[in-house]
Amino acid sequence: MRNMGEALMRKLVFFFPWREVSGGPFYLARLANDVARKNLYEVYYTDYQGGLCDSILEEKSIKVLKFKDEMHFNIFPEEPVILIMAEYWAHVMPKVHPKTKILFFNWHNECVPVLQRDWCATDAFIEKFLSLVDRTSSVFFCDKTHWLSHKRRNIEVEERYVPVIIPARSQIAQEKLIRKNERNIAVLGRLCRDKIYAVLDLMDNMVGLRDRVKTNVYIIGEGDHESLLFDRKFPAHIRIIRCGTMDIKEVVSLLIRKVDILFAMGTSVLEGATIHLPAVVIPNAMDPFECNRYPYLFESKGYSLGWYPEQIDDLDMTTHTMEEIFCDIYQKGQKAQIGEQCYVYYTKNHMRNVDLFLQAVDASTLTYETFQDFVKKNINWKRTAWIVKHQLRKWYGEPYKGLSLLGFPVYRHTKTDDTHSNIYLCGIPLLRIHRTQAAASIYPLPLIWGWRVIQRFCSFIIHQIKGKQEETKK
Repeated sequence: MRNMGEALMRKLVFFFPWREVSGGPFYLARLANDVARKNLYEVYYTDYQGGLCDSILEEKSIKVLKFKDEMHFNIFPEEPVILIMAEYWAHVMPKVHPKTKILFFNWHNECVPVLQRDWCATDAFIEKFLSLVDRTSSVFFCDKTHWLSHKRRNIEVEERYVPVIIPARSQIAQEKLIRKNERNIAVLGRLCRDKIYAVLDLMDNMVGLRDRVKTNVYIIGEGDHESLLFDRKFPAHIRIIRCGTMDIKEVVSLLIRKVDILFAMGTSVLEGATIHLPAVVIPNAMDPFECNRYPYLFESKGYSLGWYPEQIDDLDMTTHTMEEIFCDIYQKGQKAQIGEQCYVYYTKNHMRNVDLFLQAVDASTLTYETFQDFVKKNINWKRTAWIVKHQLRKWYGEPYKGLSLLGFPVYRHTKTDDTHSNIYLCGIPLLRIHRTQAAASIYPLPLIWGWRVIQRFCSFIIHQIKGKQEETKK
């Protein structure tokens, strides 16, 4: 159990600077609010200047750390804290105290693939990292689908969940249908790559009914892939109503006044349940797919609010076709009954999560020191090769002028940045040119490279000496 006296003085930092409006900042900021109310930790939240957290954080005791420099960002390096961060950012972990406790969150099926891509990591390296996370109990999941994705490499991490929550609402959706002989549904969420294909598949299944029933589809949200939806032609009886991004109060108002069924995933699907509206979870994928299997929210398993089509059987859920859902609501008249079931499920599973979070904090034994030791002992050859290649390209420069004879590079002029360029003759480094608005300077290129090697070597030696001195002090 937590040492209460120590916890009162210890800082807990949420590290998730994010520029876009999405469910992530809402999830973490609400969690930060609840942790602050417990008065167990001094709570901090990291975000950009003018970030979304400013409008979500409620507790005045929470302090915001302004994020500026991705490459050199420090978080209390002088004292051990508790750092909460996304698992797919492990490769860009800020500098903290060696004894700082680390707890990752995994809230997307693509967390591990994204980490592997951005870390330029081999399968072997990632497997070792996941084993470290498993041994130290240093990750929690929003729901079971994320856990299923995480364990795919025969590394079965403990099922430790901190589900998505949203606040209760006093408003209640209309029990009766908005209009007779007419369907009124809504799709809520960002129209980005990992969600747009879910909406397109939903529309394909709707078009495939071919029943000619007038259907109004309110699209609430926008994103960089929205044209895939809005540029399509739909049958005359299906009307797409483009709502754009709306304030949550406006969203709730629209759902109450104009909608019979909400189709969504993630945090968005809960918005319908809070107001007793039938809420249907839609599957998603990063590429086009076909899937006519939908559960109502109350039929979900393991706090899940979204999944890949192939995960449906793993979750062992009851599902329905689009036709069956429309039959339940519009022919059997079950709008109020199903809406109430969704609301009850929401109150039992998605209203409170702070105690589960604090249990996850207690469970983690991963420290920054342990993480750094892992990185040093397990060479990521793929990333090492990428760094070498990137550095060589940076030194060599990007070609923009040249002369070749029978395929042999006789003359090459490359640019390393806006003010520096290199000249090579027959592949041999010759000159470095430094241009400013007023003048230009020319230096022997081999001399420049030699000086840089000396600087890097000296910097490495100094770093090693300082490291030895710090170890001696400890």
